[in-house]
Amino acid sequence: MVSRRLYGGVKGNSGTLVFALTGGYTSFEGMAFYLQDEDNEEQFLPVYDDGSYLGIEGSIKFELLKFVVLRAQLSQRFYMPDHEAKPWHVPSLDFSGQMTYSGGGDTYHVSVLFNLENGLPYRTVGGTEKVLDPLIDLNLHGDYYFSKSFGVFAEVNNILGNNRERWVNYPSFGFNAKAGILFRLP
Repeated sequence: MVSRRLYGGVKGNSGTLVFALTGGYTSFEGMAFYLQDEDNEEQFLPVYDDGSYLGIEGSIKFELLKFVVLRAQLSQRFYMPDHEAKPWHVPSLDFSGQMTYSGGGDTYHVSVLFNLENGLPYRTVGGTEKVLDPLIDLNLHGDYYFSKSFGVFAEVNNILGNNRERWVNYPSFGFNAKAGILFRLP
């Protein structure tokens, strides 16, 4: 894929607030969109199209309280493909947010993470246009470092149990949890 982007924006900071806001126009050649294979509905065939999109992106980082940091990012794209009716299986709206508490001199962290993505358009084998359910994802992450290099972590993912399909007939993991050991280089 070849793309050209013209954009403008502002970014800056004021005390504990860091922000960025951009808007732009992107033209693309050979962008891949995905349709179900008519011979095998569990497979996808890429469809390459040219076109453009208008995009708006914004992000903030803000220290709410001492050791509590809020981060958020929002992107919205308005696609205009040349030949295809829609940007098949491509998200146009996404939001992510995270609130993290860092304690004990960066010894432990607790984070709540939230992700949102619009329902993705797709075309059935019969040619009907439909939209998949949106992603609404809430996660909890915690870690603790015994030393500068070694620690442990635990995550609880998809707390809301959203079984959204990123690709038609391919559901995402439901509620799940994991834990492990961390190693970081000093």
